[in-house]
Amino acid sequence: MSIDGFPVIDAVVHPYNLSADNAKGQIGPMVREGFYQLHAHWNPPDVQAPRAWFQQDQDVATAMDSFCQESDVDMVVYHTLRLDSLFHDGLCSRAKAQELRAGWPGRSFAYIGLDPTLGVERALDDLDEQLVDLPDAIGIKFYPDQVDPYRTFHMADPEVCFPIYERARERGLRVIAVHKALPNGPVPLAPYRIDDVEGAAMAFPDLSFEIVHAGMAFVDETAYALARFPNVYANLEVTSALLYKAPRLFQEALAMMLFWGGPSKLIWATGANFSHPQIPLHAFWNLELDADLIARYQLPPFDAEMKSLILGRNWATMAGVDLDARMTAVAGDEWDRTRARVGRRAPYSVWAERVGESHADAMSRQAETEASVSAAGFRHDAAAEPAP
Repeated sequence: MSIDGFPVIDAVVHPYNLSADNAKGQIGPMVREGFYQLHAHWNPPDVQAPRAWFQQDQDVATAMDSFCQESDVDMVVYHTLRLDSLFHDGLCSRAKAQELRAGWPGRSFAYIGLDPTLGVERALDDLDEQLVDLPDAIGIKFYPDQVDPYRTFHMADPEVCFPIYERARERGLRVIAVHKALPNGPVPLAPYRIDDVEGAAMAFPDLSFEIVHAGMAFVDETAYALARFPNVYANLEVTSALLYKAPRLFQEALAMMLFWGGPSKLIWATGANFSHPQIPLHAFWNLELDADLIARYQLPPFDAEMKSLILGRNWATMAGVDLDARMTAVAGDEWDRTRARVGRRAPYSVWAERVGESHADAMSRQAETEASVSAAGFRHDAAAEPAP
């Protein structure tokens, strides 16, 4: 229920469809497995989702109940994903965006997903079609490449992308978000650089451009873009997981972006269920920048007011949302009443209820299965070796 009275918006949430039959081609299954390995590697052992829970078609209602009951998040932003060459439904479908908006209209926002590699006319038709189902969408989400065959696009392409931005502006969309810094599997790195965002931001100063996964790579370039373009923002999705996995690395990226762009250019996100939303949120709220970083960048203390901008107000300002009015409108709703009744529950406790198995039992069963598979593989490899 907020943090010390400050509203919290998780600006990217993902009830993924990581079921085996949703993965496509050769790379899709690799990316599916990679998602779980990253989740397991980057989150504390006691708040890792069991593989059986994570690698399924994750339920929107369960995700929202988790946010409500297990975290201090007040509102969420769902990104429709168009990883269509890796997953049959793109990984996070338009249908889930509709379900989210229908079930929790006061607590949620949505971006539509487009794939410019299919060509400008297809993208424009897709934009108009999705807005029929999501007429109050805030923005657009892009991925920089697709596979089978490999193809990409440039954010500052006047023939492919500029007509999309113009149509977005005409239809009242305010934000263009693009996945950067983290390649999706064994693909070239170049499209994940941020240079092309700058050209788009320069040509369309009345639109906002959101660099998703900012700080994971190309930190200098991102920080300089924040300083030079009033309409470029850094979204901390997955980067926020560094608060557990590599806290000093997070601090270094944060300090540089604060130095160049200031606290008003950073946007909080976890990518839940990549991380449980409460774990990085709690770490961020309690973060104190190391003294050497404060001195190097001549930063003021990283106080509650600065953190509150990042945790909600920056996204609301960028998206044109009156956050105070929205918080007033949802006060006392079912979300609030549930929080007042149950308090903040343990991570994944809602999920455990839905599947009928405790988190500890699920993780124990998973460990036993993986140990058995590993032992079987070892015995097989040993049997295949020639006798001495």
